[in-house]
Amino acid sequence: MAPDAPETVFAYHRLRLREIRAIYEQQNFDLDHYLGVEDNVSEDIDTLEVHFSEVRETLISLGIDLDANGTIRTPDHQAIPVPQTPRTKQPPSSLDFEDLAIEAGRYLSATGLDPNTDPLLQVLGPTQTSEINRRYKHALGDIGWDQSDYLAVLLAGFVATLLDVCCFSESVPTPALRRIHKSLGAAKLYPG
Repeated sequence: MAPDAPETVFAYHRLRLREIRAIYEQQNFDLDHYLGVEDNVSEDIDTLEVHFSEVRETLISLGIDLDANGTIRTPDHQAIPVPQTPRTKQPPSSLDFEDLAIEAGRYLSATGLDPNTDPLLQVLGPTQTSEINRRYKHALGDIGWDQSDYLAVLLAGFVATLLDVCCFSESVPTPALRRIHKSLGAAKLYPG
């Protein structure tokens, strides 16, 4: 067959159309994918617009002055420039709690707080402290100690000391304690 025959031209065009159709199918698939992505982005933007309008309403209810674009209007006085270098050093990589406590004590002393009293009571105001105490008592009840609590602990310590001396001592130093041991039936534990 001659190369200039119409069948050759037809076959060439047919092959080229197949190639173009394959490219079109690929591009159409990519286009469908990107259209789906665009739809998702559009939905996300709509959701964000709703959230932003809620934030704007909250800011306005808090008394913050916003312009038409939602930008916060700043006061007319100049803002303090941000320092170029950090004000504090980087913390050491291995920080021991004792070192942290010492550093905290130095800082509290430098700020004028009394290191000998509870620092939280000095940092928190009296209303915050009373609110914390109220919440604690509401959640756990009044667990403050009174004289009967201290008496119970003192009595328990005294009884434990007596039991230790009378029943579990390896050597009994006085004849009076020997008699106590014999009356308790612990004499068989000690020779002689």
